[in-house]
Amino acid sequence: MIKTVINYFFPKNIYNFYFKDLDRLLKNSSTVLDLACGKFSPLKNCKKSFHSVGVDIFEPYLVESKKKGIHDEYIISDVMNISEKIAPKSFDSVIALDLIEHLSKPDGIRLI
Repeated sequence: MIKTVINYFFPKNIYNFYFKDLDRLLKNSSTVLDLACGKFSPLKNCKKSFHSVGVDIFEPYLVESKKKGIHDEYIISDVMNISEKIAPKSFDSVIALDLIEHLSKPDGIRLI
């Protein structure tokens, strides 16, 4: 029953639009920083024409992501402390997909 409801509101084709839009937004990037990439980053479904670095605080997710070859490099870090590990303006694009809703409002504003 719940699967039927989910498929009604979120048809599978919506994901195709999501990934196509992500491809479009990143097409002119040479480098992409993926904050809180997890083990199933949306970048796995994109045409990758850039160097990507995945960041997550949970090392087992990075191990799984690395096995799938989603990113070129990985950094274990809390995203709120990423400025200690990454120089400012060192990436063309930064994505933080499905992340901000897990932060407090002040942390979300600080991250942005």
